Amino acid sequence: MGVCVCVGVGHLIWRHTVRFLLCAVFLQSATPVERPWTEVRSPHFRIVTDGGESAGQALAARAEQTREFFAAAFPQLRPDLHGEVVILALDENAALWRMRLGEQAGHVRLGNGLYQGGEYRHYIGIRQRPGHSGAEVLSHEYFHLIAAINFRSVPLWLNEGLASFYSGAFLAGNAPPPVPPTYVELLKRREWIPLPELFSADKHSRHYVEAASAPLFYAQSWAVTHYLLTGGRATSVWQLLRRIDEGASYATALQEELGGVAELESSVKRHVSALAIAPLAPQKKAGLASPSVYPSQLLAASEVAAIRGDFLLHVGNLTAAENALGDSLQGDPNLAAANESMGLLSMKRKEPAEAAKWFARAAGQPSAGPLAHYYHAEFIAAEAKDSAALEAAEAQLVRTLDRDSNFARAHAALAGIFLLRGDLDRALEFAERAVELEPRDLAYQLDLARIMARRGDMQSATRTAELALHNSRTASERGRAENLLQYFDQSQQAQIDVQRFDRELAEHKARRSQPASDPSGPARSPQDESGAPRAQAYAWGTIKSVTCATAKGLQLTLDSQEGPLHLRARNYTVVPYYDARAATTKGFDPCRSLTGTFAGIMLRPTPGAAHQGEILSIEIHAKP
Repeated sequence: MGVCVCVGVGHLIWRHTVRFLLCAVFLQSATPVERPWTEVRSPHFRIVTDGGESAGQALAARAEQTREFFAAAFPQLRPDLHGEVVILALDENAALWRMRLGEQAGHVRLGNGLYQGGEYRHYIGIRQRPGHSGAEVLSHEYFHLIAAINFRSVPLWLNEGLASFYSGAFLAGNAPPPVPPTYVELLKRREWIPLPELFSADKHSRHYVEAASAPLFYAQSWAVTHYLLTGGRATSVWQLLRRIDEGASYATALQEELGGVAELESSVKRHVSALAIAPLAPQKKAGLASPSVYPSQLLAASEVAAIRGDFLLHVGNLTAAENALGDSLQGDPNLAAANESMGLLSMKRKEPAEAAKWFARAAGQPSAGPLAHYYHAEFIAAEAKDSAALEAAEAQLVRTLDRDSNFARAHAALAGIFLLRGDLDRALEFAERAVELEPRDLAYQLDLARIMARRGDMQSATRTAELALHNSRTASERGRAENLLQYFDQSQQAQIDVQRFDRELAEHKARRSQPASDPSGPARSPQDESGAPRAQAYAWGTIKSVTCATAKGLQLTLDSQEGPLHLRARNYTVVPYYDARAATTKGFDPCRSLTGTFAGIMLRPTPGAAHQGEILSIEIHAKP
């Protein structure tokens, strides 16, 4: 007889109803009582299983071995990703699998495993079945992780085909990858999916989601991939992925790398007919130290509910996620993981005020992870109006890096804070580290270029922006890089114009004040009344109002970190503008587009007039 415990005192009535219905389903299906969950932590994985400590230790050793295999097989690719990889290895009848996305008749929801990526936490799910070690499922799903972090886009058929091929290679060790007999038998007795349909299928395709078609989709994907990799055409596979990654049209790259579809289909069918099915090679033994070195613990009910809720959040079942997280917080209101996941849930629902509260609660706990501190910092910075708020955000980002020194977004955020503060050396340090950690992230490269420009190193700034343009893959990315390069050109020209204007003004003043007895006296250089060179300053904040009173004149009020600033431009058509939020400044009208934006403004203070100045350039950003 199945058992389902429904709790939720203090929750709304409709939530009780949802849980009651879910429990009714579980009871009717005679689901066994769920066993306790054990957590095992290895250097690169977090294992959560209901199979007990020994099963968790063995799976941890196998996961580390799988990572080593793929690192050796693909030395040019990253073997893992920044963040946390959680392997959920639960009994095939565990309620969590049924709650994943809800059941739909005739559709495939979870076979033996899944990979579900996320912003920081990533899940590999293994549905444990009697007689199956889970090694093949683990290696299959781990390849999906490899593909997700190394390629911008992998066609679904190739993703599944490569995962099947290399999971077999992992099990075979140094022997040739085995030929799955179920795939070959299915391909010999079923009519094949036309290759154009196979190649165009996505995760919503009937061939992928319908229970009657999915096995054939996997088998045929494996067959095409096996033919290409073992038939001397492996280069075409990786070249196809490279060209897609560089922004080429998938259809064009497919045609040029794999050739005619009809000829390819005939070749693959001949290949499958000639395959000999050999017994599976003995599974490799873990070559690591005794798995008992990995720390383990039995999870409390509130921790189990938090993991359940976070997984459901990642796979998109927000209602079930909220219910599970509510159960967790009812058992332990201060559990950092549950509060953090509630913050992420609020963000998915576009409720920033609620998200800020949850992240603040999570960050206040000693066990808070890096993501909680990072988002707490982000929400503090979003409301920052003075240096004190920036210092509070900085403290949270430092805690983020204390828990995960490779958190690239935290390095980039600290670079932004130091940039606003005017500490350009430290801004450069953190920006360079962000690019080092995530060299494919165009935003980090553009931020680094801006900081270089602020430091006066326009040569390095231009070179970095040009590299970002070269590495861009989409029209939006190219537009952002081109936009910044254009801004640099305009800024340099504006500086030349300002210097010429100042020089001419100084010469004019010198001529007017020159004694008649010495008309040839030298002109004075630009300076204020004290004799010091005219200074430039940088201010940031929200632009509260903009007025264009004359044909080219512009005045604005900036709610800055130093209080309200009243700034003007004699000719706003020559002021350099950069909008980090957009791929182009085409059609940008400063008279109408600046109000309400968060901006950094380079200015020259007006001598003798506090809180006034002349605008030299304007950079528009999302709030820090």
